[in-house]
Amino acid sequence: MSLLFGSIAMLFIASGWLAIAEGKPLWQFEPRELFVAGAFAVAWAASAVLRRTRESRGFVASLFDDGVCSLACVGSAIILLGLRNFVLAKQEIVLAICAGLALLGLGTLFRSNRKSLTRALAALAFAGLALHLSAARGAFTPVDPGFTRQFISSHLYGVSATYYRLPSLIKPGGGIPIPPRGVRVEPGGGIREGGGVIALPKGYLLVSGAGDFYLFDKPAPGARLVLRELDIQVPINGDAFKRAVESDTAVRYWNFRVQDVQVQTRPDAMRVFVSHHFWHEPRACYVVRVSSFDVPDANLEAISGNPEWETFFESKPCLGIKNFSRGQRFAGEESGGKLAMLGDDTLLLTLGDHEFDGLNSEQPLAQDPDTSYGKIIALDVESGEASTFSTGHRNPQGLFVGADGTVWSTEHGPAGGDELNRVVRGENYGWPLATHGVDYGLTRWPLTHKHGSHEGYAQPVYAWVPSIGVSALTGVEATAFDAWRGDLLVTSLRDRGLWRMRIRNGGLVVNERIETDIRVRDIIEGKDGEVLLWSDENPQIVFMEPAGGERPPEAVVAVCRACHTLHGDASAIGPNLHGVVGREIASFPGYQYSKGLQARRGVWDEETLDAFLADPQGFAPGNSMALPAIESAAERRIVIDYLKAL
Repeated sequence: MSLLFGSIAMLFIASGWLAIAEGKPLWQFEPRELFVAGAFAVAWAASAVLRRTRESRGFVASLFDDGVCSLACVGSAIILLGLRNFVLAKQEIVLAICAGLALLGLGTLFRSNRKSLTRALAALAFAGLALHLSAARGAFTPVDPGFTRQFISSHLYGVSATYYRLPSLIKPGGGIPIPPRGVRVEPGGGIREGGGVIALPKGYLLVSGAGDFYLFDKPAPGARLVLRELDIQVPINGDAFKRAVESDTAVRYWNFRVQDVQVQTRPDAMRVFVSHHFWHEPRACYVVRVSSFDVPDANLEAISGNPEWETFFESKPCLGIKNFSRGQRFAGEESGGKLAMLGDDTLLLTLGDHEFDGLNSEQPLAQDPDTSYGKIIALDVESGEASTFSTGHRNPQGLFVGADGTVWSTEHGPAGGDELNRVVRGENYGWPLATHGVDYGLTRWPLTHKHGSHEGYAQPVYAWVPSIGVSALTGVEATAFDAWRGDLLVTSLRDRGLWRMRIRNGGLVVNERIETDIRVRDIIEGKDGEVLLWSDENPQIVFMEPAGGERPPEAVVAVCRACHTLHGDASAIGPNLHGVVGREIASFPGYQYSKGLQARRGVWDEETLDAFLADPQGFAPGNSMALPAIESAAERRIVIDYLKAL
């Protein structure tokens, strides 16, 4: 019995770290995790059997011999697991060894009393079981604050970004399902890519790709972002579309979605516009609609039940599911659909060509004046009259109207050729007859008149090659990011970055990429000048603000990375810092040190590093350290601790 209880105790204790770290009991482990815990239990049982065998043959082993036996068996298990490509955490290894030694200690203590040994091992096994039962009840599950804060470096600002997770957006029955990147969504429910966010006179409005309405405010520091779901649903009729096409496995029906939201504010009133797909069942074809409703007293929360929606605009012609020799049968992700107010009386709408481009279809709709697709449409807010503002667009995903009335748009190219355009009424931007992109897998776009040129059409301000999966854009007009005022902020899907673009006198002066590490669907400037991002991947809202004087550890250490390599055996501008703590001063092989450092004697310990960082030239006059002293003792401590960990 002691062997059984000992093995069970080893099983529970060796897996205890994982139960505490991840808050799940043994019976919820993945097969890999169960295999590791079982291997350690078997290893301990093997060591116990070996000790019993020696005792039965009259061999009297010392405690040291027993310890070597236990460590050999557990160590063998660790080695065999490594050979089987099981990557073990250091905590798992240490806990398994400590558990084996603890059980060995009990065996030695009660060597002459088998009953007491069995009772002690049984008690230990039940204690391990209690640990896992506690994990099952959530005792070790960390409280999720609902957000994470990151420091993002940029050229003119340190940016404090708070990422608020919105798991409540993923819900059963939420329109047509799509498997978002990194998120498992069961059939029949979930979030659809798309949607948009906009600032209201009070707070913000988010409309998801599935057509659900949510209000939220900027959270106080340290608080969660709370979504207030409204009883409002965009009339997108996605279920009808799904029923019509789901038997055709080539149709990516989840790209049938809401594209954007825009609000026209008036004294004591408000009008909401939403762009979205709509399926005409009798004709078996789809359009892009702009639907709208009025909000009396400009109070969305006061609306009870779904409002009275009006069809404000509908694209033409109604498009059928393609049956062509190449391309997608339904390219809903190439719908455009961005909305922006041009003055008080005009609503602009971008419309993609849905891959009706003359190569993946018979006719190029973007150059056909009798169709809405591949255009930016101007809609008179009072009369509803529609006119073509510009033509020759592939998939304009972003739209921004500056305070001076300048219209900017970002547009997906094919392979390469994503564009930033200054859009002028009446201009033709060339698609599909002119592009800086190429067809997928080729070195040219077959329909261009002049390879790699926009000749004869309005030129883009900038084209990304390769494509970044450009999405939305906004302009910086408030004073929070004062050094960015007048710049454009362009977001991306594939590139997972934010591009700050400064355009002066008609030309691009600065093009800075700022890391966001998320796919950004929409971007706006908030009421206090903060930048707000909407990501429909693992849905989240991000607030970005200047970090001010705050310098988190990663920003402090970033100073070192500018000139020094931190790993490997090569140097950069400065010598390699890997293993610098404890190394002789000016001793890294192959690096040409200044005479000032060569004259110093001793090793780089905490004291000498602190003195050097506090006053580089005072420590070693004439050295080539280009950056100024780190005056803050706390920041020098951060750098030293980081170097010690390398």
